Amino acid sequence: MLSYRHAFHAGNHADVFKHLTLALITKAYCRKDKPFVYFDAQAAAALYSLDDERAIQTGEAENGICALLNKLENTDAASILQSADAELLAKDESAVKEAAETFSEYLNFCKALKTSSGFYPGSPAVVCNFARQKDQLVLMELHSSEIEVLKANVELIKKGALGKKDVGDIHVHHRDGFAGLKAMLPPKAPLPSRGFVLLDPSYEIDKDYSDVEEAVKAAARSWHNSAIAVWYPLVERRHEKTVHLKEACLSTNQEVLCAELCVSKPESEHGLYGSGMLIVNPPWKLDTQLKALLPILAEKLGGVGASFSLNIENQN
Repeated sequence: MLSYRHAFHAGNHADVFKHLTLALITKAYCRKDKPFVYFDAQAAAALYSLDDERAIQTGEAENGICALLNKLENTDAASILQSADAELLAKDESAVKEAAETFSEYLNFCKALKTSSGFYPGSPAVVCNFARQKDQLVLMELHSSEIEVLKANVELIKKGALGKKDVGDIHVHHRDGFAGLKAMLPPKAPLPSRGFVLLDPSYEIDKDYSDVEEAVKAAARSWHNSAIAVWYPLVERRHEKTVHLKEACLSTNQEVLCAELCVSKPESEHGLYGSGMLIVNPPWKLDTQLKALLPILAEKLGGVGASFSLNIENQN
């Protein structure tokens, strides 16, 4: 929806959950030496100022990334590891350790970026931070004003705004992300043949849900070995749409991980009480890693009634 601007919501609890999940996926793709490509169908601005009047107007970041950084100010990977579920740790220590390290790196990245430039990282910046120089990003944005901000911010990233200068190639396209994925998948040289996709439209109109459903099915058919990550809001009045979205992911006949973080109980039909991530063909051990970190996010970002859930299914 072209009236939507993410600057109003940057850094809220849903953003934090989405970005931490993306960081884990990116790190998983870095386990292999081969390069990968990341497709972001709704890239928005990539970098945001939390001092912007739009962010101040909603104040959503105060209960999201700002609260998290304050509550975990002196937290490192070791302390995160200590708070992990003992049974989960005993079952797969290496996966939980990697999750703790990634969480710590994400927090340090957000803190350093906020301190150095006042920026908060959007999805493209998070992936770029955890990716390597040989990896590539394809960013799509349709909004006529947002695309210019994205182009300018990508130039800042290339010049070292993230605190690293060895960033990979970043390709920016002014186009509809759903149509872009249909045209560009599977990726063709010189893009790497492996990688993953993020779909996270505003969901302010019903058509966004059906567009995501079709995009997931098409991407799963054309780029079978890729991971397809779908972010979605948890809003009571859109419950039926969310159910259909999950069914569409399962219809790909691939493994599907569904993780949800609720910071409160539903108080009305319209309020955002949480968000979810659907990952088709999730990276190895991502479920274990999210199981280790979701309790921390629920505790630090949630109020009374905060909860989380995670399950992994395969319709075969």
